[in-house]
Parts: sequence; structure tokens; C-alpha cells
Amino acid sequence: MKVGVSDFLIKPVAEQMLREAIETAVVRGRRQRTRASRIAFLRERYACLTYQEQVVARSVSEGYRNRDIAEKLGAAERTVKSYRKSALKKLVVDSVPDLVHAFAILDSDAPPGGASVETGVNVQNGDTAPDATDRSKSHDRHASVSRVGAPRSR
Repeated sequence: MKVGVSDFLIKPVAEQMLREAIETAVVRGRRQRTRASRIAFLRERYACLTYQEQVVARSVSEGYRNRDIAEKLGAAERTVKSYRKSALKKLVVDSVPDLVHAFAILDSDAPPGGASVETGVNVQNGDTAPDATDRSKSHDRHASVSRVGAPRSR
């Protein structure tokens, strides 16, 4: 009852129906615990990333190209690739699709009205300050980052 009601059975209940209801509840409970442990694991691993790795990993998972991320951050593309490789290793994922899936899992657990993991960076509008209220930096030197196949806009 602590997690929630799985099913209602009306007495008298057949033994087979009771067994099926119990098995279903056990499987559902395992699935929920597995998902919760995966989220906890990903949150723990995400916390181990440096700020730059978080920015690059989030941007890659959102479909941005290395070249565009590098341009936005004022870094070399090779540096972005290095951050990306390090982030994949720290998050224990093997590929970009796995990275996208990991962020989907983290974001699906977000509290209402907010992201579950936040880098403090809005790559689209050029806000690279950790604190979104710090807008003292000039945004003119930042080119707009576009998703693969999307038109660039300013």
C-alpha cells in the first residue's frame, strides 16, 4: 500500500486469480525499483561530470553538432570531442543514442515545471553563464547553435 494499489480483488477470489494478481504486483514493483535505481545511478554519475562535460553532454543529447558546440563555447572541436568522450565514459554509456536515452530517463523524473538535471546553459540563446541571471557577458560573439538539419537563426 505504501507504493500504491496494484489491483482490487473482490472476495471470495479464486486461488489462480489471487496468484496472478500477486505475480503482477511483484513484477511491477521490481520494474519500479529497477527504474528508481537507474535514475539514482545516472544522477550520481551526472554529478561526477565537470561543468564543461555537462554542457557538452546535454548539448550532444539535444542533437547539436560538435562543431556548433565548440563554436558556442569558444573551444576547439577537438576539446568538445574530448569532453564528450569523457562524459560518455563517466556516465557509463557506449554511444550517443545511449546518452540521449540516459537524459530522457533523467528528464522523465523531473519535478513539475523543471528539468531534473540542469547545466545552467542555454546553448540556443548564447547564455553560457552558470547563473542564468548573470547576463553581463556579450552575446554578440556567440554564434547561434543549430540542430542538425535545422536552419540557423539569430
